[in-house]
Amino acid sequence: ATLHCSVSGCTDYFAEDEPEAFMIGRNIAETLPSHNSCTLESEPPLYDANDIPGLISPENNIDIYQIISRIIDGSQFSEFKKKFGPTLVTGFGYIHGCLVGIVGNNGWLSEHAADKGAHFVQLCCERNIPLIFLQNTQDNPDPPLSGEMYGNQLRAHAKMISAVSCSCVPLITFIIGNAIGPTSYVMANRSMSPNFLFCWPNAVFCIDNPNKITQDLLQAGSSTGADVEAVKVKVTQKMNTETTSFYAASRVWNDGIVLPQETRKVVRQCLEVVNAYKQRDQPKAQVIRM
Repeated sequence: ATLHCSVSGCTDYFAEDEPEAFMIGRNIAETLPSHNSCTLESEPPLYDANDIPGLISPENNIDIYQIISRIIDGSQFSEFKKKFGPTLVTGFGYIHGCLVGIVGNNGWLSEHAADKGAHFVQLCCERNIPLIFLQNTQDNPDPPLSGEMYGNQLRAHAKMISAVSCSCVPLITFIIGNAIGPTSYVMANRSMSPNFLFCWPNAVFCIDNPNKITQDLLQAGSSTGADVEAVKVKVTQKMNTETTSFYAASRVWNDGIVLPQETRKVVRQCLEVVNAYKQRDQPKAQVIRM
């Protein structure tokens, strides 16, 4: 069980004994879609959403489990493939009585994590369950991966991109931390045309790690004989200004900035909107190659 739950990924749930297996089975049955609309009756989270701002570090290192427990009903989260690809958290929960699938970053998106993400997105599409993406992507791991491992990782990322871009369910994305690097595309960013795209005030937008870009530009400037200090001041100022959530929102790159403690409320409003339109009968165009 340990092998196939954590290494091969052939199985989805791990149980220590038979009673726990029955409990997992009941939890799975509770997450089967039984209705397509949100209800007014719901159980509030066990943990206070006002604690979320205090859970965000200056470097945007965020424990995704702490966030999920403060936005879903009763803080009851049925996690999918918990032991496989743990740097991506996937699972089911209810938000104001509406069943949703949640995909959240918990570190660098590894090969196994991307495989799990593609599997989960396709599963939600089959069940017609809306998807909530909690994006906090990281830059490339250090040290870099070897050639074969890097190729496997790219194929896994491409698999998840294909699943997300071809999904026929509502996509609601919240950038809760960093939107850095190519894995930002995988997590239903603007290029995936999600139904709604919001960000928290602490969000950072950049094609790569801003510090790395600054170092590369300084190195290029020093090789050409430019004033390194002047280049450093100019580049640092530009990075500090143009990678913020306020810069992105003011240029309508997303649907606006949401306070972290208001995330649950905004999700409900978005779900009420998307449930008013039956997108199951209007699937997106199938993408063959990007």
